[in-house]
Amino acid sequence: MKTLHKHAAVINHFGGPTKMAKRLGFPAKHTGSGSSQSVCNWKWRGIPKFILLKYKRILICLKDSLA
Repeated sequence: MKTLHKHAAVINHFGGPTKMAKRLGFPAKHTGSGSSQSVCNWKWRGIPKFILLKYKRILICLKDSLA
């Protein structure tokens, strides 16, 4: 069984994968790297560094959740 990455708490804080994808501006019916399915995968793989750098509010939330 896979274990969740520490970033899963941040994704849940933003309302789950679908809501987080919408907040990041990902298209609703996008099948590439910007979709709710991708965000869901981040729960196990972690949020990619380029996303963390582009959306600094995620970094702030991540810092607060790990404190």
